Amino acid sequence: MGLMSYACKQPPQSNKTMAIENKKWFLAELNGKAFSNSQDDKKVFLKFNKDIQKIEGFAGCNSFSGVYNLKNDAISLSEMISTEAY
Repeated sequence: MGLMSYACKQPPQSNKTMAIENKKWFLAELNGKAFSNSQDDKKVFLKFNKDIQKIEGFAGCNSFSGVYNLKNDAISLSEMISTEAY
C-alpha cells in the first residue's frame, strides 16, 4: 500500500475484515453437502487470531496453525504447520 499516515490512531478496519477475526469458524458444509461433527471436542474449525496474526484450527484429526495477512478481500497464509496424528 502506498499510503503513509502520521495519525496517532490506526484507521478503522472495514466490517469485512473485522467480521472474520477472533471468531471460531466451524465447518458446516463440504462439497455442497452438510457436514456434521458428532463430538464437540473434535469439531472441524479455524480461527483468525487478530492479536498475534495467526490462524489456528482443527481438521478432524490434525491441528494446524500459521500466519495470516488480510488485504482488501484477500487472505494470504504462510508458515503453515500441522500435526501428524494417525
